[in-house]
Amino acid sequence: MSIIGAIVSYKGGITGSDGRKHTSAVINGDIIVKPSEVETDEFDKTFRITNNLIGAFCGLLFFNKKNISEHIADIHSRVISYNKNFKDVVQRIADELNDMVNKIPDSEVMPQYRKVDILIVGIISKGKMGAAKIRLPFSDENNIQPQIRKITKKSGNQYFLFGDDDAQKHAKKILDVNNAKNNDICFMKTLLRKALENGIKNSGISPFSSNASCGGKVFWKQTI
Repeated sequence: MSIIGAIVSYKGGITGSDGRKHTSAVINGDIIVKPSEVETDEFDKTFRITNNLIGAFCGLLFFNKKNISEHIADIHSRVISYNKNFKDVVQRIADELNDMVNKIPDSEVMPQYRKVDILIVGIISKGKMGAAKIRLPFSDENNIQPQIRKITKKSGNQYFLFGDDDAQKHAKKILDVNNAKNNDICFMKTLLRKALENGIKNSGISPFSSNASCGGKVFWKQTI
C-alpha cells in the first residue's frame, strides 16, 4: 500500500503520492511463497486528465498491461465527448473501472487483492471545486459509491487521504494542526508535501514483505 492525498480549496486543488512501487508477491493460499520487493521509489501515482481534472491512486497499480491512470484516461476519453459534469464524469469513471476490476482474471490478480483507492479533483463551476474519493471494487452489501464533496469559499481548505493506515495517521497530524487561512496553490502544495513526507517516514510495513509500505519521492499534480 502507498499513500496518496489531496488538498482542495475554491481556488484549485493539489494531489500527491509517494513514489514506492513493489513487485508482485507470489502467494499460494494464505502463504507468501515469494515476498514482494521494492521495484522503484520513483513511480508517479498522480495523474492529470485535463488542466482542471487531476487525481491520484493507490492499492492495485496495474492490470491488463496498463496502470490505473491509463485506464482512467481511456474511460474519460469516451465519457467527456458527451458529458462534462464533474459528478457524472466521476461516476462513469468509477462504474467502468469497477466493472474492469471485477473482470481481472484470477491468474493475474486474485479477487482479494483487487483493491484500488482513487482521489479525483476537478472544477464544478466558477468558484466551486469538487473532490471525490473512490474505493474499488464497490461493496455489494453496502453499495458503496463515490463520495463527492463540493468545495466553495465557505468550505475552506479540505484534505483527503488514502493508503497505508500508519502513513495516513501521521500525514493527518500535519494537516490537522494547520490553522493558516491561506488557500492558494503554492501553500497547499507545500502543506501536502510536508504531510506526505511525514506519512512516508512513519508508514507501516508491507503485508507482503519486510519493506516499508511507502517510500521514495513525493509526486504531485495541480489544477491549472
